[in-house]
Amino acid sequence: MKDIMFKGAGVISAVIFLVIVLVVYGLLATVTLVYEKGECEAFRQDGVNVVTEIEDPSENLREGLFAEGEEAVFTYTSGNETKTFDPENPVELKLEIAKTVIINLFTFKWDEGDNVIILTAK
Repeated sequence: MKDIMFKGAGVISAVIFLVIVLVVYGLLATVTLVYEKGECEAFRQDGVNVVTEIEDPSENLREGLFAEGEEAVFTYTSGNETKTFDPENPVELKLEIAKTVIINLFTFKWDEGDNVIILTAK
């Protein structure tokens, strides 16, 4: 039976297993989304991962931070680029969540404070 398997089958199996573990971890590990205006926290959503629904922050903002009729537009930093959060299409933010948890896994940043994504009001 050993003659049928090729020599690299064990290594390939291990690599496939590690990729599957990383994908599952990237999907299920959670972050905290903190929406800020200036120095004040406008809204916070805990336990967010790639498969959960990201709430629209404009419906849950703290009273008095935004003027009547002022639209709350939030941005976040992804590497060297600033991106605008679109509550109707949160795919880019979900990719940022997955990227954050996987990078933190490999850089040994496992504290709760390391898994925070801050979105700032324009």
